[in-house]
Amino acid sequence: METDFQAKFLIPMAVSIAAGIAFATILTLVLVPSLMVLLSDVRLLVHRLKYGFWPKRVDVEPARNRHPEPLADESALETRWSANRGRFKVERRHLST
Repeated sequence: METDFQAKFLIPMAVSIAAGIAFATILTLVLVPSLMVLLSDVRLLVHRLKYGFWPKRVDVEPARNRHPEPLADESALETRWSANRGRFKVERRHLST
């Protein structure tokens, strides 16, 4: 064991910093994506219970309706509306100039 006075403070500090980095890595790379997948599955289940059919995973993601599709024309929006049997509200947002 180290007997130097400074080493008695630095060794535990280095160990705690390394443990904190390891914990943050596990939290960031494993736990957060796992919770996001579980939340997506809950959204699918709620949609199934509410409307009676299983949607595609991208149809229930909240980021899907955040921005308009810049390259979509009117026929593409109407096709999506009829393909979903009128159950989703298609919102068109126009950028103000």
